[in-house]
Amino acid sequence: MINNLSIKTLLTSLIVSSLLGCTSPQIQLNYYSLHMPASQLHTHQSSTITVGDVLVSEYLQQPSLVMKIDSHQLYYSPQDLWAESLNTAYKKTLQQALNQHVSNQQTQQDQPASKVHVALEHFYISDQSTVVASGLFWFSTISGSDNPTQYPFHIQQALSADGYHHGVTQLVATVERLAEQIVEANKSVN
Repeated sequence: MINNLSIKTLLTSLIVSSLLGCTSPQIQLNYYSLHMPASQLHTHQSSTITVGDVLVSEYLQQPSLVMKIDSHQLYYSPQDLWAESLNTAYKKTLQQALNQHVSNQQTQQDQPASKVHVALEHFYISDQSTVVASGLFWFSTISGSDNPTQYPFHIQQALSADGYHHGVTQLVATVERLAEQIVEANKSVN
Protein backbone atom coordinates (compact mmCIF):
# COMPACT_ATOMS: atom_id res chain seq x y z
CA MET A 1 0.00 0.00 0.00
CA ILE A 2 1.24 3.43 -0.90
CA ASN A 3 1.18 6.00 1.86
CA ASN A 4 0.44 9.73 1.55
CA LEU A 5 4.10 10.69 1.92
CA SER A 6 5.09 8.55 -1.08
CA ILE A 7 2.33 10.05 -3.23
CA LYS A 8 3.38 13.60 -2.26
CA THR A 9 7.02 12.79 -3.00
CA LEU A 10 6.11 11.26 -6.35
CA LEU A 11 3.92 14.23 -7.33
CA THR A 12 6.58 16.72 -6.24
CA SER A 13 9.19 14.85 -8.28
CA LEU A 14 6.93 14.85 -11.35
CA ILE A 15 6.23 18.58 -11.02
CA VAL A 16 9.90 19.46 -10.57
CA SER A 17 11.01 17.27 -13.48
CA SER A 18 8.32 18.72 -15.77
CA LEU A 19 9.37 22.25 -14.81
CA LEU A 20 13.01 21.42 -15.49
CA GLY A 21 12.01 19.91 -18.84
CA CYS A 22 10.30 23.16 -19.81
CA THR A 23 13.36 25.30 -19.29
CA SER A 24 15.53 25.84 -22.31
CA PRO A 25 19.05 27.14 -22.60
CA GLN A 26 19.28 30.90 -22.83
CA ILE A 27 19.66 32.16 -26.39
CA GLN A 28 22.77 34.23 -27.05
CA LEU A 29 21.77 37.47 -28.76
CA ASN A 30 23.97 38.92 -31.49
CA TYR A 31 23.61 42.63 -32.27
CA TYR A 32 24.68 44.07 -35.62
CA SER A 33 25.39 47.69 -36.43
CA LEU A 34 24.83 48.90 -39.96
CA HIS A 35 27.10 51.92 -39.68
CA MET A 36 30.56 52.68 -38.32
CA PRO A 37 31.06 55.50 -35.85
CA ALA A 38 32.20 58.70 -37.60
CA SER A 39 35.56 58.63 -35.76
CA GLN A 40 36.49 55.47 -37.69
CA LEU A 41 35.89 57.12 -41.05
CA HIS A 42 38.59 59.09 -42.79
CA THR A 43 36.30 61.86 -43.95
CA HIS A 44 35.13 64.94 -42.14
CA GLN A 45 33.72 66.64 -45.21
CA SER A 46 29.97 66.94 -45.39
CA SER A 47 28.04 66.24 -48.54
CA THR A 48 25.95 68.65 -50.56
CA ILE A 49 23.29 65.95 -50.22
CA THR A 50 21.73 65.33 -46.84
CA VAL A 51 19.52 62.39 -45.99
CA GLY A 52 15.95 63.24 -45.07
CA ASP A 53 13.30 60.67 -44.32
CA VAL A 54 14.07 56.97 -44.55
CA LEU A 55 10.87 54.98 -44.66
CA VAL A 56 11.11 51.21 -44.28
CA SER A 57 8.52 48.59 -45.17
CA GLU A 58 6.44 47.34 -42.29
CA TYR A 59 8.05 43.90 -42.33
CA LEU A 60 11.44 45.57 -41.71
CA GLN A 61 10.24 47.57 -38.69
CA GLN A 62 11.35 45.02 -36.11
CA PRO A 63 14.75 44.32 -34.61
CA SER A 64 15.43 40.90 -36.17
CA LEU A 65 17.57 40.46 -39.25
CA VAL A 66 15.51 39.09 -42.13
CA MET A 67 16.40 36.23 -44.44
CA LYS A 68 14.35 35.41 -47.52
CA ILE A 69 14.19 31.62 -47.66
CA ASP A 70 11.63 31.11 -50.40
CA SER A 71 9.94 33.23 -53.03
CA HIS A 72 7.26 34.22 -50.52
CA GLN A 73 8.72 33.23 -47.14
CA LEU A 74 10.79 35.33 -44.75
CA TYR A 75 12.68 34.14 -41.70
CA TYR A 76 13.20 36.50 -38.74
CA SER A 77 16.24 35.48 -36.73
CA PRO A 78 15.36 35.39 -33.02
CA GLN A 79 18.98 35.94 -31.92
CA ASP A 80 20.45 38.11 -34.70
CA LEU A 81 19.21 41.66 -34.16
CA TRP A 82 19.88 45.19 -35.36
CA ALA A 83 21.57 47.29 -32.68
CA GLU A 84 19.21 50.19 -33.49
CA SER A 85 16.11 50.70 -35.59
CA LEU A 86 16.74 50.04 -39.26
CA ASN A 87 15.47 53.41 -40.46
CA THR A 88 17.83 55.24 -38.06
CA ALA A 89 20.82 53.03 -38.89
CA TYR A 90 20.13 53.20 -42.63
CA LYS A 91 19.92 56.99 -42.54
CA LYS A 92 23.27 57.27 -40.71
CA THR A 93 24.96 54.76 -43.01
CA LEU A 94 23.67 56.43 -46.16
CA GLN A 95 24.78 59.87 -44.94
CA GLN A 96 28.26 58.50 -44.17
CA ALA A 97 28.44 56.90 -47.62
CA LEU A 98 27.38 60.17 -49.29
CA ASN A 99 29.97 62.08 -47.26
CA GLN A 100 32.66 59.56 -48.22
CA HIS A 101 31.68 59.73 -51.89
CA VAL A 102 31.90 63.53 -51.88
CA SER A 103 35.34 63.47 -50.22
CA ASN A 104 36.58 61.15 -52.99
CA GLN A 105 35.39 63.42 -55.82
CA GLN A 106 35.63 67.07 -56.75
CA THR A 107 32.53 68.96 -55.66
CA GLN A 108 31.07 71.88 -57.50
CA GLN A 109 30.84 74.99 -55.35
CA ASP A 110 27.71 76.29 -57.10
CA GLN A 111 25.76 73.05 -56.74
CA PRO A 112 22.70 73.65 -54.53
CA ALA A 113 22.25 71.52 -51.46
CA SER A 114 19.72 68.73 -51.84
CA LYS A 115 17.91 66.46 -49.47
CA VAL A 116 17.30 62.85 -50.48
CA HIS A 117 14.47 60.75 -49.10
CA VAL A 118 14.41 56.95 -49.29
CA ALA A 119 11.60 54.41 -49.19
CA LEU A 120 13.27 51.08 -48.45
CA GLU A 121 11.00 48.28 -49.65
CA HIS A 122 13.39 45.32 -49.31
CA PHE A 123 16.57 44.89 -47.27
CA TYR A 124 17.42 41.28 -46.54
CA ILE A 125 19.82 38.40 -46.82
CA SER A 126 18.72 35.64 -49.18
CA ASP A 127 19.28 31.90 -49.01
CA GLN A 128 20.38 32.24 -52.64
CA SER A 129 23.76 33.67 -51.49
CA THR A 130 22.87 37.30 -52.10
CA VAL A 131 21.68 40.34 -50.22
CA VAL A 132 19.00 42.58 -51.68
CA ALA A 133 18.16 46.25 -51.18
CA SER A 134 15.43 47.88 -53.22
CA GLY A 135 13.07 50.80 -53.09
CA LEU A 136 12.80 54.40 -54.25
CA PHE A 137 14.57 57.67 -53.60
CA TRP A 138 13.64 61.25 -54.45
CA PHE A 139 15.04 64.72 -53.87
CA SER A 140 13.88 67.92 -52.31
CA THR A 141 16.02 71.03 -51.93
CA ILE A 142 16.81 72.15 -48.42
CA SER A 143 14.98 75.42 -49.15
CA GLY A 144 11.80 73.39 -49.43
CA SER A 145 10.96 73.14 -53.13
CA ASP A 146 10.29 69.57 -54.15
CA ASN A 147 11.26 67.59 -57.20
CA PRO A 148 8.74 64.75 -57.26
CA THR A 149 10.74 62.52 -59.63
CA GLN A 150 11.20 59.13 -57.98
CA TYR A 151 14.19 56.96 -58.78
CA PRO A 152 13.77 53.21 -58.26
CA PHE A 153 16.74 51.13 -57.17
CA HIS A 154 17.39 47.41 -56.91
CA ILE A 155 20.82 46.38 -55.68
CA GLN A 156 22.08 42.84 -55.18
CA GLN A 157 25.42 41.83 -53.69
CA ALA A 158 26.77 38.29 -53.80
CA LEU A 159 27.70 36.52 -50.59
CA SER A 160 31.06 34.79 -50.52
CA ALA A 161 30.90 33.52 -46.94
CA ASP A 162 28.32 32.16 -44.53
CA GLY A 163 26.88 33.93 -41.53
CA TYR A 164 25.01 37.07 -40.65
CA HIS A 165 28.25 39.01 -40.08
CA HIS A 166 29.19 38.70 -43.75
CA GLY A 167 25.59 39.34 -44.78
CA VAL A 168 25.53 42.62 -42.86
CA THR A 169 28.85 43.62 -44.45
CA GLN A 170 27.31 43.08 -47.87
CA LEU A 171 24.16 45.00 -46.87
CA VAL A 172 26.42 47.94 -46.02
CA ALA A 173 27.90 47.61 -49.54
CA THR A 174 24.38 48.01 -50.99
CA VAL A 175 24.05 51.31 -49.11
CA GLU A 176 27.37 52.49 -50.57
CA ARG A 177 26.20 51.57 -54.08
CA LEU A 178 22.95 53.45 -53.48
CA ALA A 179 24.96 56.52 -52.46
CA GLU A 180 26.73 56.39 -55.84
CA GLN A 181 23.36 56.21 -57.62
CA ILE A 182 22.06 59.15 -55.58
CA VAL A 183 25.09 61.30 -56.42
CA GLU A 184 24.72 60.53 -60.15
CA ALA A 185 20.97 61.26 -60.08
CA ASN A 186 21.60 64.50 -58.18
CA LYS A 187 23.92 65.68 -60.96
CA SER A 188 21.10 65.37 -63.50
CA VAL A 189 18.61 67.14 -61.20
CA ASN A 190 20.82 70.18 -60.47
